[in-house]
Amino acid sequence: MRAPSFEHLAFERKVNDALKSVERILDVERHPRLAGDVEHTYGSKYALVDTTTNAALIAYMNVFEKMGLNSSVLKSIDKTKPTTIRFDANTNCTFEKEQDVNIPMQVTFEEEHKTKTSGIFGNADSKRISKVSWL
Repeated sequence: MRAPSFEHLAFERKVNDALKSVERILDVERHPRLAGDVEHTYGSKYALVDTTTNAALIAYMNVFEKMGLNSSVLKSIDKTKPTTIRFDANTNCTFEKEQDVNIPMQVTFEEEHKTKTSGIFGNADSKRISKVSWL
């Protein structure tokens, strides 16, 4: 017999953690368990698959609806051909404005830097003033 893989064990650990959370939410008398740990009949497997598949489809439909793909759009799709749903999204940023803001504090600070340079093309003076006011 082969040892269970790491992914399988990690999956079971996540499911068990989720089951503990569900037990806290549900009534105290209910105890959800993994399907493999419960005795069941042959037909029970198909009922479980049917229920979970329907739940997954409803979840997908909720996501599609939030993205704008509502029932009227889905009904307009040609059912005689295979259909692929592809979403394309992009984002971009634009600079909107520059704004000076006075933040009320009790300190004023002003710093001035003067620079003189001389070179082949002549002399240059530059002045930079940094001013921060806290009122």
